[in-house]
Amino acid sequence: MARSKYTLEAVADILAAIRESRLDRVGYHSGSIFGATYYTGQTKYLEFLEQISKNLSGG
Repeated sequence: MARSKYTLEAVADILAAIRESRLDRVGYHSGSIFGATYYTGQTKYLEFLEQISKNLSGG
């Protein structure tokens, strides 16, 4: 089974990049994950989606 890329370090990198750029694409590239993994993570981890939404809106 593949190892999960959902780690606290990866999430912190993704959220920091989104906060700075306001772009999803920059976020998932900084977390070294594919876009599909990023969007799947939003459905699997609702707290991740909430943090992304907060950072995209500048909150």
